[in-house]
Amino acid sequence: MPKKAAKKQQKKRSGFTPKRIALILIAIVLFVLLAAAIWARIPAAISPPTDLGGFCGTSTYAACSADSDCMTGGCSNQVCQGKNEESKITICIYSQCFDAANFSVSCGCVAQKCAWKK
Repeated sequence: MPKKAAKKQQKKRSGFTPKRIALILIAIVLFVLLAAAIWARIPAAISPPTDLGGFCGTSTYAACSADSDCMTGGCSNQVCQGKNEESKITICIYSQCFDAANFSVSCGCVAQKCAWKK
């Protein structure tokens, strides 16, 4: 068998041609860019709560003047945020520590900032 035909036959058997490798790399790059774009929408302003007896929700500390200026958001309603803020994107994993009623906490205006309170 001539060398050229042998190389062609070997190339056909190989699952990773340069074209396939390039497509895989492009797919990985696109996935990483998509993940980064989604992650960028999760606000950096979300801070860990103060001691609320094990409650693990978060607050954006948006400016407010009354409890009615604040609302809950996030997939499990674990974010206390301002009503005028864009909805916060969170991962949709339920945890018992997100249950505000169980920990007797509520989202409201604390010192002119939306935050969880007892």
